[in-house]
Order: sequence, then structure tokens, then C-alpha cells
Amino acid sequence: MTVTQLEFSLIGNASLALEAARLVMARGHVLRSFTVEDHALAQTAREMGLPVGPVAECDYLLSVANLKVVPPQTLALARRGAVNFHDGPLPERAGLNAPVWALLEGATSHGITWHRMSGGIDEGPVLIKVPVDILADDTALTLNARCWEAAVASLPELIGMLERGEDQGVKQSHAPSRRHMRVDRPAAGAVLDPAQDAAAISRLVRALDHGGYWNPLLSPRLRTRDSLLLLGSAEVAARPAGADGAAPGTVLDVRDGSVLIACGQGGAVLLSGLVTIDKAPHALAKGDVLPPVHEDPELDRLIRNAAKDEPFWRARLGRLAPLVLPEAATGTGRSDWQPARLVLPRPMGGAQVLAALAGAIVRMIGSTAFDIAMASPLAASKAGHLLDFRPLA
Repeated sequence: MTVTQLEFSLIGNASLALEAARLVMARGHVLRSFTVEDHALAQTAREMGLPVGPVAECDYLLSVANLKVVPPQTLALARRGAVNFHDGPLPERAGLNAPVWALLEGATSHGITWHRMSGGIDEGPVLIKVPVDILADDTALTLNARCWEAAVASLPELIGMLERGEDQGVKQSHAPSRRHMRVDRPAAGAVLDPAQDAAAISRLVRALDHGGYWNPLLSPRLRTRDSLLLLGSAEVAARPAGADGAAPGTVLDVRDGSVLIACGQGGAVLLSGLVTIDKAPHALAKGDVLPPVHEDPELDRLIRNAAKDEPFWRARLGRLAPLVLPEAATGTGRSDWQPARLVLPRPMGGAQVLAALAGAIVRMIGSTAFDIAMASPLAASKAGHLLDFRPLA
């Protein structure tokens, strides 16, 4: 059968987009444009000879691992329609980070969907739906990997359908049952609640385990009496002999870098990779009792608000220029900072003091290539969850 050559444009920000581009061209079609924001992916695409740039007019627009809403004027460039890859089953679970939320909510099955882009977000007619099993020991990393594999395996079927003009899809039976927004985060700052059973605690940690990849939600954490700890893994464990009556939150044992914690329903959980926010070793000892975890709407609100601006601040913090004061260096190569009290010659506002301080530093080092940050008391009030400083523009 002779296949009509089609023109495609691709939007994506993951290796799955490259797989789609390879397949489209391998089947003899034309790739008009390859639109990405990730600089490393764009460079790889250029090295492959792909037409990196803005979305071009085409027959079909493919949105693959694209985390932004495609505007109507861009969708209009696709003469026959636009198709989106969604890493969840529709209409059961729409929005972002669907595999993570499936694990967080204790779902027993998952899936991926190719659907037309029309109407609301993730509400267009379904072209292909592939089930993906959730295994008992799944993490965000492993479930995301299997969703990726299902997407790659179903790509030939999708392109074949478009080649045959089978592009109308099946209307979804109802609006999405769940819609996960970009700013949604686990409750209580993803702090483990010792009152829960070991299986629930382990599930929370696994759902937020992205391996070495960027975690788009929150890292799981443990609240002690005086600090907040990050952790790497959690395993359901048995309580040692004589610890049957220990209250949830009691540290039953500390060994080999792991901490055994009593939890709800008479269980225990073994936590590993515990470090402070500054990546220092934890100070937990056998017999310590963790404080109870309560609902905290104010913390949830602060974290959700912070998430709105996270892309901007991730980029801004990545460009921080350190202040180097040669006079402050010691023979060990480490700075020896000491507090000092300054008496101002006259009353001055905060902005004036900051401007004077910055001017003094510029004169001292002969350069303006450094950043200054201001403390944020609001963030500090939720110790550890949010950065307690903000670099000035």
C-alpha cells in the first residue's frame, strides 16, 4: 500500500520526542520543525540534523512530553489536527505528573493515552490507550520508565493511524475524574506521618523517588523535634523484640546509616539516606520520639504559591554569582566569616542600607559580578520547607 507522505511538527522536552522524530522520518515523512526548551535536548536534535525552531505549518502536530499548554494559534498550524501524549489514563487521570499521583493515591493500575488536542486540557478524543501495570515496589522512576516504554511501543501504531487518516478518535465518556495541576504538591510538605502504617509511608517515599532525575514535586522528609530531614528510601520492617508497645514515631534502632521507626498499626519502617536540608548527617538516636504530624493548611498554601514561581527561581538560582572577598580567605582556603555590628551615622531605610552595603562591596572588590540575597522571615517560619533567602534581581 502506498502511504501518502505527511508533514509533522513536534513539540517535546524529553527523549521520547526524539524517538517520535526518528520514527516519523524513518517512515518517509517530513519533519517540518522540532520545538524544545531544553538546551541539551535541542543540541542533540541539531546534531541529528533535526529542524530545531518554532512550530511550522504541518499536517499533524505531535506534542510529546510537552508540559505546557499549546496555544490555539499554534494548534491552528496543524492542517489535519494535533495529537498529545499523556502519561496517564484518560479520562480517569488528567494533568501533570500522573504516574506520581497514581502512586501517591495507591492506584493499582495506570496507563498512557494518545489523544487529539481539542476542548479543555486532556479532554480531546482518544486515539490510543495503553494499560500500564503498577507493581508493588514501583517508584516514580520505574513507573515513569514503563509509561515511556508503552509510549515508544505504541508510536508506530499511532503514526500508522494518522497515515490511514484514522485521526478522529473516540470521544471521552466524561470529563477527567482527577486533574493534577502543575502547582499541586503532597499535603503537609510530604512529611512522613509516623501514625500511618508502614505500607502508606513506604508508598509516599516510593512515589517521590525519581532516582537521579529532577523531582518535579517534593522530596519526602521527616520532622524531628528540632529539624527537618530528607530521606532516600523507606522499607516496611518488623519491630524488634520488646518494642511492641512503642508509640508511633519512636526511634527503635539506628544502624548502618538507617533508622528504624515505629509506626501505626504496630508496624515499623526502615528509613535510609537521612540527611539534613544542608546534606549533613542526621542526629537521631535510639529512643528519640518524633513529633506528631498534623494538617497544615498554611504550609500547603505557602508551598503551592512557591510552586507557581518555581521555574523562574530554579533558573535564577542556577545563575547565582558568588561573592569572593580575598581578604576574608584563610590559609585553609575557607572563608572565616564573623558577625559585626555597624552603627549608622544617621537613620536610614532598609533600601538605603542595602544600597550602601552593595556600594561598599563593589568598591572593595572592584566588580559588580556578584549576587546579594535577602532573608525571608515568612519562609523561615516554615523551617526547612522553603529557602529562607531570595536573591535580589
